[in-house]
Amino acid sequence: MEVNLIALFTAAFAYFFLGALWYSPLLFGKAWMTAMKFDQINLKEVPPPTKGYIFSFIGAFLTAFALTHMTNIADTTILSHIKYAAMAWVGFIAASQMGAVYFNYLDKSPGKIFFINTGYNLVGFILIAVILALFK
Repeated sequence: MEVNLIALFTAAFAYFFLGALWYSPLLFGKAWMTAMKFDQINLKEVPPPTKGYIFSFIGAFLTAFALTHMTNIADTTILSHIKYAAMAWVGFIAASQMGAVYFNYLDKSPGKIFFINTGYNLVGFILIAVILALFK
């Protein structure tokens, strides 16, 4: 299968920057920090985020790469791309995070963390799907 590298990198960067916006104070950053029980005191103990940004971009790239291959088997309409992205989100993100979020964040706010984190992935997957469809 042929991969459009411009579409792939555009989608990866869009998903990466969506994360920056999603977890910023403009959208869900404050709610996420509250749900995670972060405050200014324990944030001072967190190492610089450089590695986190690198791994986040690698994850965004791999997600865009996988969705590129999944949507290559679909017709080229935006709606079909969104359908594949939504099904990937349901089957791979939402399903796997239901138990994981509860057990990993039991002492915090697992429901809120689940909706913020998986909501970001749903919107990101759809964003990637739309970008890929536009480049077809």
